[in-house]
Amino acid sequence: MHYPLTRLSHQHAAAIEAHLLRLSPEDRSLRFAAGVVSDEAVRRYVRGLRFDHDVILGLVSLRGVVFGLAHGCVYTAGHARHIEAAFSVDAG
Repeated sequence: MHYPLTRLSHQHAAAIEAHLLRLSPEDRSLRFAAGVVSDEAVRRYVRGLRFDHDVILGLVSLRGVVFGLAHGCVYTAGHARHIEAAFSVDAG
């Protein structure tokens, strides 16, 4: 079955959160470039997504389940601009 890459909006926030919470501890660590990433850290991340500013794409099943996620953003830290891209997919 083919699932098109879909631009996600705030309406997908719960499905994005569910996808990220399904990631194994190892996959979460890789996805967030961090050590242990708690459930609360994932929830905080989803609450902070800037759907109107960032590029947030997903593979979404016909039932609305996000099983692949790509997030790209530009941000400023200090006096420098940075670009970040992150990707994740369900293990199945």
